[in-house]
Amino acid sequence: MKEAAAGDAEVALWCIEHEERRRQSLAEWLGIVYERPVDDATLDSLWAQGSLEVFIKLTAERGWTREQWRDWFIARIEDALRAP
Repeated sequence: MKEAAAGDAEVALWCIEHEERRRQSLAEWLGIVYERPVDDATLDSLWAQGSLEVFIKLTAERGWTREQWRDWFIARIEDALRAP
């Protein structure tokens, strides 16, 4: 989609909207699970780390399993929110 977005304004808008929805969903989920709102800087960091691009880099390019990525991402969330 990112490649298509470079030449198609409608696809580019869809990509922007999709990422905003993904960020908002993450904010809602974190608020429910951790019972408090997450500040913008922390949310931005977790949103970026949870991106498809990072997932692909770690799994397809570096050979991580999905489980390794999942455990890594959960640890990043816990680190960011200082969860027990």
